[in-house]
Amino acid sequence: MDGTCNGYQHLSAMGRDPIGGRATNLVPGMKPQDIYRDVAEAAGWLIAEAAADPRSAHHFWARQLLGKIDREVAKDATMTKPYGARRGTIYKKLLQTEAIKSCINPPECARYLAKVLDESIPKVAIEAGKIMTWMRQVASIIGKANRPMAWTTPTDFYVAHGPREPKKIRVTTSDCTLTLFATDEKRKIDLRKLVDGIVAHFVHSMDAAHMMLTTHRLVAEGLCHFAMVHDSFGVHACDVDLLHRVLREEFVRIYSQPILQKFLDEQRQAHPDLDFPEPPSPGDLDIRQVLDSPYFFA
Repeated sequence: MDGTCNGYQHLSAMGRDPIGGRATNLVPGMKPQDIYRDVAEAAGWLIAEAAADPRSAHHFWARQLLGKIDREVAKDATMTKPYGARRGTIYKKLLQTEAIKSCINPPECARYLAKVLDESIPKVAIEAGKIMTWMRQVASIIGKANRPMAWTTPTDFYVAHGPREPKKIRVTTSDCTLTLFATDEKRKIDLRKLVDGIVAHFVHSMDAAHMMLTTHRLVAEGLCHFAMVHDSFGVHACDVDLLHRVLREEFVRIYSQPILQKFLDEQRQAHPDLDFPEPPSPGDLDIRQVLDSPYFFA
């Protein structure tokens, strides 16, 4: 069983986002939802508007992309955004797609499409976009004070996030000279890496907690044969119903707690002299709907 764009499932659950929750199958439905398709449709509307307006600065590039934006084009950008992907990364990936290769000027079209996708994703996963922005703000405040970050997951696992600028060491051998990079806790915090990495590391720590809690429950209920990687869970066919139930119950147990507020409280306790903004106000998604959602993990 695999999650539906699992990073957005966690972010939508944190923000109680009914729109993002529907797009990632946190709520029951007659058929599975597809967030990649939703982002592609949102991007398609923006492109169509620019293509129809000769005064638009992007008119020429938009006309090149009309009718070419499908879920496959939107998938990589959508999937990697919660894990720190920036426009530059999205741009490089788009250059490899057939949709961009077929354009008159692929680099310019890719640059424009990267912008459109980056703007379209928050329209589908509304609260996820707000949360990512807020977490980067918190990380920036801490990083500018030259301090690392830390938080505790729902499994009580302590996570430290404090990349520092590397210390270069030159090693000369009889054949060549090498440059090695050593860790030095006395060096300055790498602000860019701290900010760019916070969402990815926080989301990964939460999905790791979900996996640990799920595995622990399965063992407690007598199951000892399983295989898990990230958001992919495997068991024997006879145990699928048990996995189906436990996955949902543990996810609901995690997000029945005020995860973002707990994260903020830990930062305030660790850095009482710093002033942090409040987290985004949660939406009205009832997280217990996950229990009845057949496509949450499928």
